Amino acid sequence: MENPSATLSAVPALDNTYGALLLGTFVGLILYGLVIHQSFRYFHKFPNDRRSLKQFVGIMLAFETFHSALAVHWCYTSLVTNYSHPEALLLTTWSMNMFPALTGLAIFVSQCFYAYRVLLIGAKYRILVAVAILLSLVTLGCATANTALSFNSITVIEDIQRVKWIDSFGFIMAIISDTLTTGVLVFNLHQRRTGIRQTDHLIDRLIMYCLNTGLLIGVTNTILCVIGFFQTEALLFAGLVCAATKLYSNSVLAVLNSRRSSAPGNEAEESYPEVIVMSDIGTAPVGALPAAHVDIGRQLAAEAQYKLRPAYGMWGYHDSEDANGSRSTIEAKVAGIH
Repeated sequence: MENPSATLSAVPALDNTYGALLLGTFVGLILYGLVIHQSFRYFHKFPNDRRSLKQFVGIMLAFETFHSALAVHWCYTSLVTNYSHPEALLLTTWSMNMFPALTGLAIFVSQCFYAYRVLLIGAKYRILVAVAILLSLVTLGCATANTALSFNSITVIEDIQRVKWIDSFGFIMAIISDTLTTGVLVFNLHQRRTGIRQTDHLIDRLIMYCLNTGLLIGVTNTILCVIGFFQTEALLFAGLVCAATKLYSNSVLAVLNSRRSSAPGNEAEESYPEVIVMSDIGTAPVGALPAAHVDIGRQLAAEAQYKLRPAYGMWGYHDSEDANGSRSTIEAKVAGIH
């Protein structure tokens, strides 16, 4: 008969392994709930958006759903199904093996959105966009390789030794890609400053929004990169990844939902300056606006000239669409400034 004490001694400590995974799954599910809420809000607010953009949001939601389901299955199988077999905690599961690939896919689709926004700013950034997409593909490739190696591993410890450098390299590529796209957006916003206090204040808020969003994701990826290389327990890394991946989708949906609604009956909905985007400099008859709004609008139209070049791509935007997915043009109103 097998000695129970010997079996238990081989089981890793749960606090920084399956405990970390469980806590990360809890946080990830909370953020996943926010993804669902923002997705529902998007489909309700923007029924007139192009089908390709709606399909993009649907694909992103599907990836996040599958990603969350894998984390839940992993926790349930290890902590409930194998409750009476603690030695099973040392073994890999199919949901654990699939987890990296879904993480890479979820990150990749979000990075493609931000890269395409940069492309819409101007054709001169095509090389930077190509580099950002290439780096994103490298991240996806690392995640796929991680999954392939995990299926060939029997124990969790063996899996750690095989993939820890791949995890770190993949997140380094993600950090560089995010830095490129965020840097271009911030640079172009800074170039739109007109010298008018109210307009510059709006642009400063836009810059802070881009920086804060990019900084949160960048810091998280940096932590994951360090843990991925120096990790002694893979499940601490996986727990953080479960939560961190949701930041990408929530960021994309926040950008899409910060536009003015195109749904009937929602025209009066206001955009908050903290999350306002350039498409919120929306359309309105000049005569219906206060003089201050007209002056700011004319200044933007005359000096900033924030009209994008014709661009066609994977989402099928027309030349009247801006870098945030909106088909409105800049005329005479600065939304959210009263």
